[in-house]
Amino acid sequence: MNFAPKRCVQCNVEFTPNSGRQEVCSDTCRKIKFRLRERAYRRSVYKLDPEHRLTKLATGKRIRDQERDAVFAAYGGYKCVCCEETEVKFLTIDHIDDNGAAHRRSIGSGGSRLYRWLRKHNFPSGFQVMCLNCNLGRYRNNGVCPHKVMVTRG
Repeated sequence: MNFAPKRCVQCNVEFTPNSGRQEVCSDTCRKIKFRLRERAYRRSVYKLDPEHRLTKLATGKRIRDQERDAVFAAYGGYKCVCCEETEVKFLTIDHIDDNGAAHRRSIGSGGSRLYRWLRKHNFPSGFQVMCLNCNLGRYRNNGVCPHKVMVTRG
């Protein structure tokens, strides 16, 4: 069955539809239309039920916290390998080989994406738990934490 040419509702290009109900010309325009429809749906749901948004946010935080807990447990728990700091807010995952910047660029940022990547790759070696002070100290001191090297002044 041949259908009359139509104009795409997204890009306004003329196309021949495959079915009578087709409104968009290509997969790209279809994805755009779907994204816009999904965004409008989310906005309407959140306006009608603000509690729904809070529930979604809480669920996302719980999942991120579980991922972080699994990663820290796999790499020795919530304790810095250098100074033994245990305050969770100070701890981070350190790249032992000092290749963190390149690795973050390849996976797209850090934080929860790094945790997800580590879990997906079965917690590979080359990572450790460090506090932010020791991590930055290693960066500024050619890979050696200042706690490990006593500098004498005189």
